[in-house]
Amino acid sequence: MENKAFEFGIKLLKRRLTRNNSPFLVQFSVTNRCNAKCNYCYATYYERPGNDLPLIDINRIIDDLSAAGTFRINFVGGEPLVRDDIHQIISYAKDKNINCALTTNGLLVKQNIKTLKLLDSLCFSIDGCEINNDLNRGKGSYKKAIEGLEICKNENIKVQLSAVLTKHTVNDVEHMVNLARKYDCKVGFTTLISQNRGHKTFDNDLQADIEQTKSALRQIILLKENNAPILFSVETYKNSLLWPDYKKDIYFKEEPDFKYPKCYAGKYFCIIDYNGDIYPCPQLIGIFKPNNILKNGFKDAFDTASKHSCNACSMPCSNEFSMFFDLNPRVMFDLFINRE
Repeated sequence: MENKAFEFGIKLLKRRLTRNNSPFLVQFSVTNRCNAKCNYCYATYYERPGNDLPLIDINRIIDDLSAAGTFRINFVGGEPLVRDDIHQIISYAKDKNINCALTTNGLLVKQNIKTLKLLDSLCFSIDGCEINNDLNRGKGSYKKAIEGLEICKNENIKVQLSAVLTKHTVNDVEHMVNLARKYDCKVGFTTLISQNRGHKTFDNDLQADIEQTKSALRQIILLKENNAPILFSVETYKNSLLWPDYKKDIYFKEEPDFKYPKCYAGKYFCIIDYNGDIYPCPQLIGIFKPNNILKNGFKDAFDTASKHSCNACSMPCSNEFSMFFDLNPRVMFDLFINRE
């Protein structure tokens, strides 16, 4: 099997030697529409129109990313598989030699087998056992995701799992690891992005208490140290374990009084929202004022994203990327040794 991690590492090292900011890894929200209603989704932080960008604009953005040397696009949403033209979108990116991933809730896998076979990686969002997952993600979502995983297993489609630690799922770490073993893949865990964004506050609080979250992270670290199929390095989870209060997930325009990784969001990775706005990362949607790739041009929009004022966050995924782009040896070792 081709070692994508090695290819990723070599291209990253070349990019870092030039010291030029560019979107090496990109999350691309190709739609704001979704066929599920997860209680913690950041798309509910404020009113968002539902209109998707037309295919011609999606392809224009992919052209810009290709010219800037983007290695991987992770197509997200909403639910990216609700787009009738998602096959054309992925095909276009693949034709540009861009590594393509997609994150799905698994509800539309059966109808999209041909499309999913184009991908380098397919990520299923599952948070825990059936009862607890469905408290987060909606009744019936677990069974439908498992059905999608079974289909992918039979079709030899490479998958991974993504699990959010909430008050419902902090005790389901071992369940998710066993699920990853069953489907011969890895699972990445993340803490919860706060639902309080900008002028919006929400009563629906899925955040586990601090000690519950830390207990889950300790379990993840122990399992990872014993070679469990877990995405992200021990270093990354140890960093999240040191976070003081998970209800405050970012330090925006303020300095934390504890050690934290240098942030490379907006410099080497970013998220392009459903309307073409470029944010440094998902945590800053609704807080950071972005420029738009279609209205302001790629260079201006990406340069704006690189000049954000967020100093630290609790999110394992973002910190894993930042520490890798900072050439942290433990994180790099984990990528090269433990990932395909």
